[in-house]
Amino acid sequence: MSDHSRVVTAFGFAPASLEKIREAANTEVITVHNDNELLTALRDAEVLCGPDVPENWREVAPHLRWLQFPGAGIDKLRHHPILRPDSGVLVTTASGVHVTNITNMCFAV
Repeated sequence: MSDHSRVVTAFGFAPASLEKIREAANTEVITVHNDNELLTALRDAEVLCGPDVPENWREVAPHLRWLQFPGAGIDKLRHHPILRPDSGVLVTTASGVHVTNITNMCFAV
């Protein structure tokens, strides 16, 4: 990551999980709790973990290159400019993260 790299998350990660993310990314991880904090933190963010992306994302997050969306699908972003092929942002989802838990629950019932 570059000199200004930063991971911004709207997820309520446990402290131990945040530390693992910091170590893996080798950078600062900022947790935001509202839209104002998000807009401020996005100025230097390269990675955003969260469900809310401003329509003017390129203006407020000029260094953004990765969006980790919390759900399996991205219907909420269907018409968002961040999904355009020329956006330069990798968009990933949480598809499959609950498969083991759901499977266990189905067989336990």
